[in-house]
Amino acid sequence: MEREFSVVLIKPDGVERSLTGEIISRIERVGLKMSACKLVIVDETVADKHYGYNDQWFQNVGEKLIEFYKEHGIDPNEEIGTMEPKEVDKMVQER
Repeated sequence: MEREFSVVLIKPDGVERSLTGEIISRIERVGLKMSACKLVIVDETVADKHYGYNDQWFQNVGEKLIEFYKEHGIDPNEEIGTMEPKEVDKMVQER
């Protein structure tokens, strides 16, 4: 039987909200086992390399965010200040 490996990343907001233990518990509850754990503080250069930002990426994520706002009855222009998908996503990334 071939073993499979997965990588789980917990972003800073998840750590700040003390969700790390809950996430690990859920992983173990479904029968998966942790083989390693590592805490890494990532700088902006590494994050940019990991996410591979480009214009199409900003466009896609911005469009999804605008759609999410609309589905929840929130005016993206009023909430964020723009309706341009690339600008919406860049603003979110800066936050």
